Amino acid sequence: MLLNTSTQKQAFKFDLTLKSSKATSSAFVIIFSIVLLVINWRRLRATTKIPYEDATKEIPSNLLFNKYNFYGDDILPDLRHPPKYSRELAKVAIRPSTWTCGDKYDNSIDPLTNQKPIFVFVHIYKTAGSTLRSFFFNVAAICKKSWMLLISCTEVNLRTIQTDKGNWKNCKVKGELIRDGTSVSHKATVSNSIVRERIDILLGHLRIGTADDAFPTLTNSTVPIQQQLYPHPLRYILVLRNPMDRFVSGIIFQLCSKTDKGLADNVTQEDAVHLVKKKVRNGRKSNQYQDRILKYLLTPAQVNAINKYANKINKSNSAVGKENNTTQQRLPNAAIKDEMEMVEYKARLAIHNLFHYNAIVGMTEQMPQSMNMIRHALGDKFQDDGRRAAFDEFFEFYSPSETPSSPEHNLNLRDDRDEYGEDDVDPEDESLSTDEPKGFVRNSSAERGVSTSLVMGELRKDEDFMRLFTEYVKFEQMIVDFGWDMHLKQFEEYEKAVKPRKLSSPVRKRERFGR
Repeated sequence: MLLNTSTQKQAFKFDLTLKSSKATSSAFVIIFSIVLLVINWRRLRATTKIPYEDATKEIPSNLLFNKYNFYGDDILPDLRHPPKYSRELAKVAIRPSTWTCGDKYDNSIDPLTNQKPIFVFVHIYKTAGSTLRSFFFNVAAICKKSWMLLISCTEVNLRTIQTDKGNWKNCKVKGELIRDGTSVSHKATVSNSIVRERIDILLGHLRIGTADDAFPTLTNSTVPIQQQLYPHPLRYILVLRNPMDRFVSGIIFQLCSKTDKGLADNVTQEDAVHLVKKKVRNGRKSNQYQDRILKYLLTPAQVNAINKYANKINKSNSAVGKENNTTQQRLPNAAIKDEMEMVEYKARLAIHNLFHYNAIVGMTEQMPQSMNMIRHALGDKFQDDGRRAAFDEFFEFYSPSETPSSPEHNLNLRDDRDEYGEDDVDPEDESLSTDEPKGFVRNSSAERGVSTSLVMGELRKDEDFMRLFTEYVKFEQMIVDFGWDMHLKQFEEYEKAVKPRKLSSPVRKRERFGR
Protein backbone atom coordinates (compact mmCIF):
# COMPACT_ATOMS: atom_id res chain seq x y z
CA MET A 1 0.00 0.00 0.00
CA LEU A 2 1.46 3.35 -0.98
CA LEU A 3 1.59 6.18 1.52
CA ASN A 4 0.56 9.67 0.56
CA THR A 5 3.15 12.43 0.45
CA SER A 6 2.27 13.84 3.89
CA THR A 7 2.58 10.45 5.57
CA GLN A 8 5.96 9.83 3.89
CA LYS A 9 7.31 13.13 5.16
CA GLN A 10 6.22 12.34 8.74
CA ALA A 11 7.83 8.88 8.57
CA PHE A 12 11.05 10.40 7.25
CA LYS A 13 11.12 12.95 10.08
CA PHE A 14 10.49 10.22 12.64
CA ASP A 15 13.33 8.15 11.17
CA LEU A 16 15.70 11.12 11.39
CA THR A 17 14.66 11.80 14.98
CA LEU A 18 15.24 8.18 15.92
CA LYS A 19 18.68 8.13 14.31
CA SER A 20 19.58 11.43 15.98
CA SER A 21 18.47 10.06 19.35
CA LYS A 22 20.57 6.92 18.88
CA ALA A 23 23.58 9.01 17.81
CA THR A 24 23.18 11.28 20.83
CA SER A 25 22.89 8.27 23.11
CA SER A 26 26.01 6.67 21.60
CA ALA A 27 27.96 9.90 21.90
CA PHE A 28 26.90 10.22 25.53
CA VAL A 29 28.06 6.66 26.27
CA ILE A 30 31.41 7.31 24.59
CA ILE A 31 31.96 10.59 26.45
CA PHE A 32 30.91 9.00 29.75
CA SER A 33 33.33 6.11 29.18
CA ILE A 34 36.18 8.51 28.44
CA VAL A 35 35.43 10.48 31.61
CA LEU A 36 35.48 7.27 33.67
CA LEU A 37 38.79 6.23 32.11
CA VAL A 38 40.35 9.62 32.89
CA ILE A 39 39.09 9.55 36.49
CA ASN A 40 40.37 6.01 37.03
CA TRP A 41 43.71 6.83 35.41
CA ARG A 42 44.22 9.87 37.64
CA ARG A 43 43.18 7.90 40.70
CA LEU A 44 45.56 5.08 39.78
CA ARG A 45 48.40 7.52 39.16
CA ALA A 46 47.78 9.24 42.48
CA THR A 47 47.92 5.99 44.43
CA THR A 48 50.73 4.26 42.59
CA LYS A 49 54.07 3.76 44.33
CA ILE A 50 57.07 5.38 42.71
CA PRO A 51 59.96 3.02 43.40
CA TYR A 52 63.60 3.81 42.78
CA GLU A 53 63.46 1.98 39.44
CA ASP A 54 60.94 4.55 38.17
CA ALA A 55 63.11 7.35 39.49
CA THR A 56 65.88 6.33 37.06
CA LYS A 57 63.65 6.40 33.99
CA GLU A 58 63.09 9.30 31.63
CA ILE A 59 60.80 11.96 33.08
CA PRO A 60 57.42 12.39 31.34
CA SER A 61 57.09 15.78 29.66
CA ASN A 62 53.82 16.62 31.39
CA LEU A 63 55.32 16.84 34.88
CA LEU A 64 55.25 20.17 36.66
CA PHE A 65 58.94 20.93 36.33
CA ASN A 66 58.81 20.51 32.54
CA LYS A 67 55.53 22.41 32.24
CA TYR A 68 56.94 25.43 34.04
CA ASN A 69 60.46 25.22 32.57
CA PHE A 70 62.21 24.35 35.85
CA TYR A 71 65.05 22.51 34.16
CA GLY A 72 68.08 24.12 32.59
CA ASP A 73 68.55 26.54 35.50
CA ASP A 74 71.93 27.07 37.18
CA ILE A 75 70.30 26.22 40.52
CA LEU A 76 67.50 23.86 39.45
CA PRO A 77 69.17 21.35 37.14
CA ASP A 78 67.73 19.39 34.26
CA LEU A 79 66.11 16.33 35.86
CA ARG A 80 64.74 14.77 32.67
CA HIS A 81 67.71 12.40 32.68
CA PRO A 82 67.94 10.96 36.22
CA PRO A 83 71.35 9.93 37.58
CA LYS A 84 72.64 6.39 37.68
CA TYR A 85 75.05 5.80 40.54
CA SER A 86 78.19 3.88 39.61
CA ARG A 87 80.78 1.88 41.52
CA GLU A 88 83.42 4.35 40.38
CA LEU A 89 81.59 7.13 42.21
CA ALA A 90 81.10 4.86 45.22
CA LYS A 91 84.86 4.29 45.36
CA VAL A 92 85.48 8.05 45.37
CA ALA A 93 82.85 8.62 48.06
CA ILE A 94 84.40 6.25 50.62
CA ARG A 95 88.08 6.98 49.85
CA PRO A 96 90.24 7.33 53.00
CA SER A 97 90.91 10.85 54.24
CA THR A 98 94.44 12.24 53.93
CA TRP A 99 94.52 13.75 57.40
CA THR A 100 96.64 12.34 60.25
CA CYS A 101 94.76 11.45 63.43
CA GLY A 102 96.47 13.07 66.43
CA ASP A 103 98.29 15.85 64.57
CA LYS A 104 96.70 19.17 65.48
CA TYR A 105 99.01 20.97 63.04
CA ASP A 106 97.96 18.73 60.18
CA ASN A 107 97.65 20.67 56.89
CA SER A 108 97.15 17.74 54.55
CA ILE A 109 95.43 18.34 51.22
CA ASP A 110 93.06 15.98 49.44
CA PRO A 111 94.64 15.53 45.98
CA LEU A 112 91.21 15.07 44.38
CA THR A 113 89.83 18.39 45.64
CA ASN A 114 92.99 20.40 46.32
CA GLN A 115 91.38 21.34 49.65
CA LYS A 116 91.84 20.18 53.21
CA PRO A 117 89.46 17.32 54.13
CA ILE A 118 86.21 18.59 55.65
CA PHE A 119 83.45 16.18 56.66
CA VAL A 120 79.83 17.33 57.00
CA PHE A 121 77.31 15.11 58.77
CA VAL A 122 73.73 16.05 57.82
CA HIS A 123 71.61 14.94 60.77
CA ILE A 124 68.22 13.89 59.41
CA TYR A 125 65.52 13.72 62.05
CA LYS A 126 65.10 10.26 63.67
CA THR A 127 67.98 8.47 61.96
CA ALA A 128 70.22 7.59 64.94
CA GLY A 129 71.68 11.09 64.66
CA SER A 130 72.62 11.61 68.29
CA THR A 131 74.77 8.47 68.13
CA LEU A 132 76.63 9.93 65.16
CA ARG A 133 76.94 13.31 66.87
CA SER A 134 78.64 11.67 69.82
CA PHE A 135 80.77 9.54 67.50
CA PHE A 136 82.16 12.53 65.59
CA PHE A 137 82.79 14.44 68.81
CA ASN A 138 85.01 11.58 69.98
CA VAL A 139 86.73 11.41 66.58
CA ALA A 140 87.58 15.11 66.91
CA ALA A 141 88.79 14.76 70.51
CA ILE A 142 91.02 11.75 69.84
CA CYS A 143 92.35 12.90 66.46
CA LYS A 144 92.88 16.57 67.41
CA LYS A 145 90.42 17.83 64.81
CA SER A 146 88.01 20.74 65.04
CA TRP A 147 84.30 20.00 65.44
CA MET A 148 81.27 22.27 65.20
CA LEU A 149 77.65 21.34 65.98
CA LEU A 150 74.86 23.42 64.41
CA ILE A 151 71.16 23.51 65.26
CA SER A 152 68.19 25.33 63.69
CA CYS A 153 70.21 25.70 60.49
CA THR A 154 67.80 24.31 57.90
CA GLU A 155 66.24 27.78 57.55
CA VAL A 156 69.57 29.62 57.23
CA ASN A 157 69.37 33.01 55.52
CA LEU A 158 70.45 32.51 51.91
CA ARG A 159 72.17 35.87 51.49
CA THR A 160 74.36 35.36 54.55
CA ILE A 161 75.81 32.07 53.26
CA GLN A 162 76.64 33.63 49.88
CA THR A 163 79.24 36.03 51.26
CA ASP A 164 82.34 36.01 53.47
CA LYS A 165 81.40 39.34 55.08
CA GLY A 166 79.27 38.09 57.96
CA ASN A 167 77.93 35.19 59.98
CA TRP A 168 75.23 32.80 58.89
CA LYS A 169 71.86 34.05 60.13
CA ASN A 170 69.13 31.73 61.43
CA CYS A 171 71.81 29.17 62.25
CA LYS A 172 72.96 28.50 65.82
CA VAL A 173 76.26 27.02 66.99
CA LYS A 174 75.50 24.65 69.85
CA GLY A 175 79.08 23.56 70.45
CA GLU A 176 82.57 23.86 69.05
CA LEU A 177 85.79 21.98 69.73
CA ILE A 178 89.07 23.34 68.38
CA ARG A 179 92.08 21.22 67.51
CA ASP A 180 93.84 21.50 70.86
CA GLY A 181 90.76 20.00 72.56
CA THR A 182 89.42 23.28 73.95
CA SER A 183 85.66 23.82 73.88
CA VAL A 184 84.56 27.21 72.55
CA SER A 185 81.84 29.14 74.39
CA HIS A 186 78.20 28.84 73.37
CA LYS A 187 78.48 32.30 71.75
CA ALA A 188 80.51 30.85 68.89
CA THR A 189 79.44 31.86 65.38
CA VAL A 190 79.69 30.26 61.95
CA SER A 191 80.52 31.79 58.59
CA ASN A 192 81.97 30.75 55.26
CA SER A 193 85.49 31.75 56.29
CA ILE A 194 85.21 29.83 59.59
CA VAL A 195 84.09 26.66 57.80
CA ARG A 196 86.81 26.99 55.17
CA GLU A 197 89.70 27.85 57.50
CA ARG A 198 88.87 26.41 60.91
CA ILE A 199 86.54 23.41 60.74
CA ASP A 200 87.38 19.75 60.10
CA ILE A 201 84.00 18.24 61.05
CA LEU A 202 80.74 20.18 60.64
CA LEU A 203 77.49 18.53 61.71
CA GLY A 204 73.91 19.03 62.80
CA HIS A 205 70.54 19.87 61.32
CA LEU A 206 71.54 21.70 58.16
CA ARG A 207 70.79 21.41 54.47
CA ILE A 208 73.10 19.69 52.05
CA GLY A 209 75.00 22.34 50.07
CA THR A 210 74.78 24.99 52.80
CA ALA A 211 78.52 25.73 52.71
CA ASP A 212 79.02 25.70 48.92
CA ASP A 213 79.89 29.41 48.88
CA ALA A 214 82.71 28.84 51.38
CA PHE A 215 84.77 27.71 48.40
CA PRO A 216 85.30 30.53 45.85
CA THR A 217 86.79 28.07 43.36
CA LEU A 218 83.31 26.57 43.08
CA THR A 219 81.12 29.67 43.04
CA ASN A 220 83.47 31.77 40.88
CA SER A 221 83.62 29.13 38.19
CA THR A 222 81.86 29.72 34.87
CA VAL A 223 80.32 26.27 35.32
CA PRO A 224 77.30 26.28 37.70
CA ILE A 225 77.83 24.39 40.96
CA GLN A 226 75.10 21.88 40.10
CA GLN A 227 76.95 20.94 36.89
CA GLN A 228 80.51 20.72 38.21
CA LEU A 229 82.34 17.43 38.31
CA TYR A 230 83.25 15.38 41.38
CA PRO A 231 84.50 15.25 43.98
CA HIS A 232 83.00 18.07 46.02
CA PRO A 233 85.35 19.77 48.58
CA LEU A 234 82.93 18.92 51.40
CA ARG A 235 82.52 15.22 52.12
CA TYR A 236 78.90 14.77 53.09
CA ILE A 237 77.74 11.93 55.34
CA LEU A 238 74.11 11.16 56.10
CA VAL A 239 71.96 8.28 57.31
CA LEU A 240 68.58 7.33 55.84
CA ARG A 241 65.81 5.21 57.28
CA ASN A 242 62.65 3.43 56.20
CA PRO A 243 60.14 6.32 55.85
CA MET A 244 57.33 4.61 57.75
CA ASP A 245 59.63 3.74 60.66
CA ARG A 246 61.04 7.26 60.70
CA PHE A 247 57.57 8.82 60.74
CA VAL A 248 56.34 6.55 63.53
CA SER A 249 59.51 7.13 65.55
CA GLY A 250 58.97 10.89 65.26
CA ILE A 251 55.39 10.58 66.52
CA ILE A 252 56.52 8.55 69.54
CA PHE A 253 59.24 11.10 70.26
CA GLN A 254 56.71 13.95 70.22
CA LEU A 255 54.36 12.10 72.57
CA CYS A 256 57.18 11.29 74.99
CA SER A 257 58.37 14.91 74.91
CA LYS A 258 54.91 16.09 75.97
CA THR A 259 54.88 13.55 78.79
CA ASP A 260 58.28 14.64 80.07
CA LYS A 261 57.13 18.25 80.12
CA GLY A 262 54.03 17.32 82.12
CA LEU A 263 51.73 18.16 79.21
CA ALA A 264 50.32 14.65 78.80
CA ASP A 265 49.86 11.35 80.62
CA ASN A 266 52.18 8.40 80.13
CA VAL A 267 52.44 7.35 76.51
CA THR A 268 50.87 4.09 75.43
CA GLN A 269 51.13 2.08 72.24
CA GLU A 270 47.47 2.89 71.52
CA ASP A 271 48.24 6.63 71.77
CA ALA A 272 50.98 6.31 69.16
CA VAL A 273 48.88 4.19 66.78
CA HIS A 274 45.98 6.63 67.04
CA LEU A 275 48.14 9.70 66.37
CA VAL A 276 49.94 8.08 63.43
CA LYS A 277 46.64 7.18 61.77
CA LYS A 278 45.21 10.61 62.47
CA LYS A 279 48.16 12.49 60.96
CA VAL A 280 48.39 10.26 57.89
CA ARG A 281 44.65 10.41 57.16
CA ASN A 282 44.48 14.16 57.67
CA GLY A 283 47.51 14.58 55.46
CA ARG A 284 46.03 12.59 52.61
CA LYS A 285 42.68 14.38 52.92
CA SER A 286 44.64 17.57 52.23
CA ASN A 287 46.55 15.84 49.44
CA GLN A 288 49.79 16.09 51.39
CA TYR A 289 52.74 13.70 51.36
CA GLN A 290 55.45 13.00 53.90
CA ASP A 291 58.27 15.25 52.72
CA ARG A 292 60.15 16.45 55.81
CA ILE A 293 63.29 14.73 54.57
CA LEU A 294 63.46 17.48 51.96
CA LYS A 295 64.29 19.84 54.81
CA TYR A 296 67.80 18.39 54.65
CA LEU A 297 68.29 17.18 51.07
CA LEU A 298 67.49 20.37 49.14
CA THR A 299 70.06 23.17 49.14
CA PRO A 300 69.15 26.63 50.47
CA ALA A 301 69.51 28.07 46.95
CA GLN A 302 67.19 25.42 45.50
CA VAL A 303 64.54 26.08 48.13
CA ASN A 304 64.67 29.79 47.36
CA ALA A 305 64.35 29.16 43.61
CA ILE A 306 61.47 26.70 44.03
CA ASN A 307 59.57 29.15 46.22
CA LYS A 308 59.87 31.78 43.49
CA TYR A 309 58.53 29.36 40.88
CA ALA A 310 55.72 28.30 43.23
CA ASN A 311 54.61 31.92 43.57
CA LYS A 312 54.48 32.21 39.78
CA ILE A 313 52.41 29.04 39.55
CA ASN A 314 49.95 30.27 42.16
CA LYS A 315 49.52 33.55 40.30
CA SER A 316 49.07 31.67 37.03
CA ASN A 317 46.40 29.39 38.53
CA SER A 318 44.58 32.37 40.03
CA ALA A 319 44.61 34.16 36.69
CA VAL A 320 43.18 31.09 34.93
CA GLY A 321 40.42 30.80 37.50
CA LYS A 322 39.42 34.44 37.24
CA GLU A 323 39.52 34.44 33.45
CA ASN A 324 37.11 31.51 33.31
CA ASN A 325 35.06 32.74 36.26
CA THR A 326 35.38 29.26 37.80
CA THR A 327 37.86 29.86 40.59
CA GLN A 328 35.91 27.78 43.08
CA GLN A 329 35.74 24.78 40.76
CA ARG A 330 39.06 24.80 38.89
CA LEU A 331 41.64 25.77 41.47
CA PRO A 332 41.18 22.82 43.88
CA ASN A 333 41.77 20.28 41.08
CA ALA A 334 44.73 22.23 39.75
CA ALA A 335 46.17 22.51 43.25
CA ILE A 336 45.83 18.77 43.87
CA LYS A 337 47.71 17.91 40.70
CA ASP A 338 50.37 20.57 41.15
CA GLU A 339 50.95 19.60 44.81
CA MET A 340 51.74 16.01 43.92
CA GLU A 341 53.93 16.99 40.97
CA MET A 342 55.78 19.58 43.06
CA VAL A 343 56.59 17.03 45.78
CA GLU A 344 57.72 14.57 43.12
CA TYR A 345 59.95 17.21 41.57
CA LYS A 346 61.53 17.97 44.94
CA ALA A 347 62.07 14.26 45.60
CA ARG A 348 63.86 13.87 42.27
CA LEU A 349 65.90 16.97 43.08
CA ALA A 350 66.91 15.40 46.41
CA ILE A 351 68.05 12.30 44.51
CA HIS A 352 70.07 14.53 42.21
CA ASN A 353 71.74 16.12 45.25
CA LEU A 354 72.69 12.77 46.77
CA PHE A 355 74.30 11.94 43.46
CA HIS A 356 75.87 15.35 42.82
CA TYR A 357 77.47 15.68 46.26
CA ASN A 358 78.32 11.95 46.21
CA ALA A 359 77.39 11.64 49.87
CA ILE A 360 78.40 8.69 52.00
CA VAL A 361 75.00 7.11 52.65
CA GLY A 362 74.42 5.05 55.77
CA MET A 363 71.24 3.15 56.58
CA THR A 364 69.87 2.69 60.08
CA GLU A 365 68.83 -0.84 59.07
CA GLN A 366 72.49 -1.52 58.21
CA MET A 367 74.39 0.31 60.93
CA PRO A 368 77.34 -2.12 61.13
CA GLN A 369 78.07 -1.62 57.44
CA SER A 370 77.41 2.10 57.69
CA MET A 371 79.81 2.62 60.61
CA ASN A 372 82.54 0.59 58.92
CA MET A 373 82.28 2.74 55.79
CA ILE A 374 82.50 5.94 57.83
CA ARG A 375 85.47 4.57 59.78
CA HIS A 376 87.21 3.75 56.49
CA ALA A 377 86.55 7.22 55.04
CA LEU A 378 88.10 8.90 58.09
CA GLY A 379 91.43 7.44 57.05
CA ASP A 380 94.07 5.17 58.50
CA LYS A 381 96.88 7.60 59.29
CA PHE A 382 97.74 7.97 62.98
CA GLN A 383 100.42 9.99 64.72
CA ASP A 384 101.43 6.99 66.82
CA ASP A 385 100.30 3.50 67.81
CA GLY A 386 98.76 4.76 71.06
CA ARG A 387 96.47 7.06 69.12
CA ARG A 388 95.44 4.21 66.84
CA ALA A 389 94.69 1.96 69.82
CA ALA A 390 92.58 4.67 71.47
CA PHE A 391 90.64 5.20 68.25
CA ASP A 392 90.01 1.49 67.73
CA GLU A 393 88.85 1.10 71.33
CA PHE A 394 86.34 3.94 71.15
CA PHE A 395 85.11 2.78 67.71
CA GLU A 396 84.16 -0.61 69.17
CA PHE A 397 81.67 1.18 71.41
CA TYR A 398 79.88 2.63 68.35
CA SER A 399 80.19 -0.45 66.16
CA PRO A 400 77.09 -2.67 66.52
CA SER A 401 77.09 -6.43 66.14
CA GLU A 402 77.60 -7.62 62.59
CA THR A 403 74.92 -10.30 63.00
CA PRO A 404 71.80 -8.44 64.10
CA SER A 405 68.74 -10.44 64.93
CA SER A 406 66.33 -7.54 64.45
CA PRO A 407 66.25 -4.05 62.94
CA GLU A 408 66.37 -2.48 66.40
CA HIS A 409 69.51 -4.40 67.32
CA ASN A 410 71.16 -2.94 64.26
CA LEU A 411 70.92 0.57 65.67
CA ASN A 412 73.15 -0.14 68.67
CA LEU A 413 70.59 1.90 70.62
CA ARG A 414 66.86 1.29 70.86
CA ASP A 415 65.24 2.63 67.75
CA ASP A 416 63.42 5.54 69.36
CA ARG A 417 66.29 7.03 71.31
CA ASP A 418 67.34 10.48 70.26
CA GLU A 419 68.14 13.81 71.83
CA TYR A 420 65.41 15.94 73.34
CA GLY A 421 64.50 19.36 72.05
CA GLU A 422 65.32 18.77 68.39
CA ASP A 423 65.09 21.91 66.33
CA ASP A 424 62.83 20.09 63.89
CA VAL A 425 60.13 18.65 66.11
CA ASP A 426 56.68 18.98 64.62
CA PRO A 427 56.46 22.70 63.72
CA GLU A 428 52.70 22.63 64.20
CA ASP A 429 53.05 21.52 67.81
CA GLU A 430 53.67 24.73 69.75
CA SER A 431 53.80 22.88 73.06
CA LEU A 432 57.20 21.39 72.28
CA SER A 433 60.19 23.48 73.25
CA THR A 434 63.22 23.84 70.99
CA ASP A 435 65.62 24.31 73.89
CA GLU A 436 67.94 21.33 74.21
CA PRO A 437 69.82 20.64 77.42
CA LYS A 438 73.57 20.26 77.37
CA GLY A 439 75.04 16.94 76.40
CA PHE A 440 73.39 14.06 74.65
CA VAL A 441 70.23 13.11 76.52
CA ARG A 442 68.44 10.26 74.85
CA ASN A 443 64.77 9.48 74.57
CA SER A 444 63.68 6.56 76.73
CA SER A 445 60.44 5.82 74.87
CA ALA A 446 61.44 2.22 74.17
CA GLU A 447 61.96 1.64 77.87
CA ARG A 448 58.34 2.71 78.46
CA GLY A 449 57.05 -0.16 76.38
CA VAL A 450 56.48 1.98 73.27
CA SER A 451 58.74 1.37 70.30
CA THR A 452 58.62 1.85 66.56
CA SER A 453 58.56 -1.89 65.86
CA LEU A 454 55.59 -2.50 68.20
CA VAL A 455 53.60 0.39 66.75
CA MET A 456 54.37 -0.68 63.18
CA GLY A 457 53.27 -4.22 64.01
CA GLU A 458 49.91 -2.91 65.17
CA LEU A 459 49.52 -0.64 62.13
CA ARG A 460 50.14 -3.53 59.72
CA LYS A 461 47.01 -5.22 60.99
CA ASP A 462 44.98 -2.52 59.24
CA GLU A 463 45.46 -3.24 55.53
CA ASP A 464 43.39 -0.28 54.34
CA PHE A 465 45.44 2.12 56.45
CA MET A 466 48.74 0.59 55.28
CA ARG A 467 47.77 1.28 51.66
CA LEU A 468 47.12 4.90 52.63
CA PHE A 469 50.37 5.03 54.60
CA THR A 470 52.31 3.67 51.61
CA GLU A 471 50.80 6.40 49.47
CA TYR A 472 51.66 9.04 52.08
CA VAL A 473 55.39 8.19 52.16
CA LYS A 474 55.87 7.21 48.51
CA PHE A 475 58.05 10.18 47.53
CA GLU A 476 60.34 9.84 50.53
CA GLN A 477 60.50 6.12 49.78
CA MET A 478 61.71 6.98 46.28
CA ILE A 479 64.61 8.93 47.81
CA VAL A 480 65.44 6.18 50.31
CA ASP A 481 65.40 3.56 47.54
CA PHE A 482 68.03 5.53 45.64
CA GLY A 483 69.99 5.88 48.88
CA TRP A 484 69.92 2.09 49.30
CA ASP A 485 71.50 1.70 45.87
CA MET A 486 74.26 4.15 46.80
CA HIS A 487 74.80 2.46 50.17
CA LEU A 488 75.16 -1.04 48.75
CA LYS A 489 77.57 0.06 46.02
CA GLN A 490 79.63 2.02 48.55
CA PHE A 491 79.84 -0.92 50.93
CA GLU A 492 80.90 -3.23 48.11
CA GLU A 493 83.75 -0.80 47.31
CA TYR A 494 84.63 -0.66 51.00
CA GLU A 495 84.93 -4.45 51.08
CA LYS A 496 87.24 -4.40 48.06
CA ALA A 497 89.37 -1.69 49.66
CA VAL A 498 89.94 -3.48 52.97
CA LYS A 499 90.87 -6.86 51.45
CA PRO A 500 92.83 -9.02 52.06
CA ARG A 501 91.91 -8.25 55.67
CA LYS A 502 89.21 -10.68 56.83
CA LEU A 503 85.76 -9.16 57.26
CA SER A 504 83.40 -10.45 59.89
CA SER A 505 80.42 -10.59 57.53
CA PRO A 506 79.71 -10.25 53.82
CA VAL A 507 77.58 -7.44 52.47
CA ARG A 508 73.97 -8.31 52.99
CA LYS A 509 71.34 -7.90 50.35
CA ARG A 510 69.03 -5.00 50.93
CA GLU A 511 66.34 -5.62 53.52
CA ARG A 512 63.24 -3.46 53.50
CA PHE A 513 62.17 -3.50 57.13
CA GLY A 514 58.68 -2.26 57.78
CA ARG A 515 57.48 -2.40 54.18
